[in-house]
Amino acid sequence: MDLKQYLTPDSFTRKLTPFSFGTYAKCEKLFKQAFLLTDQTIKEGKFEMLPEYKDVIQWLSSSEGKGLLMTGANGRGKTAILKGVIPLIFKSKGYVLRVLNSTEIDYNSFQQYLNSKKFIAIDEIGKDSVIKDYGNEKDPVEAAIDHCEDRMKLLLMTSNLTGEQIKERYGNRTLSRIKRLCKIVVFKGRDYRG
Repeated sequence: MDLKQYLTPDSFTRKLTPFSFGTYAKCEKLFKQAFLLTDQTIKEGKFEMLPEYKDVIQWLSSSEGKGLLMTGANGRGKTAILKGVIPLIFKSKGYVLRVLNSTEIDYNSFQQYLNSKKFIAIDEIGKDSVIKDYGNEKDPVEAAIDHCEDRMKLLLMTSNLTGEQIKERYGNRTLSRIKRLCKIVVFKGRDYRG
């Protein structure tokens, strides 16, 4: 028996959709150019290709259907990449990426954002607080992760939390979903802001 004949457009199905912005070399060039254009505090001769950046570039060249979580040390460029570099590269392919800051989320606009966007991007997970929905408390990060898993949307996030801290903050279920949905890039080393 072939069950495929019973699938309808409203049947629950999930599928990872891989994407690529080109070869690793092309993505490396796009990444550096986008970084220098969006973070003008760095002069071209001073740009340093950190090891973590290479992992992000690898993701740009072959996402394998996964989103991206950049986590770890402060001052390493996570927010600059999520709010500047990646949206500019996406825009070059005709995609619009609107990044939300986790501390500025309210329930109604957040639900509208989740339902209207192909890609979900949240900066600074771990700094968010619960939001009220008619007296019920909901965690916006958990809601976004559930939404992306149900609909297999691309999820992009940053955090200064470690994996263990994410597990403590959101629980093992949410961490498990993050691992399924995202390539995790851990940023280590000194703070370049200070």
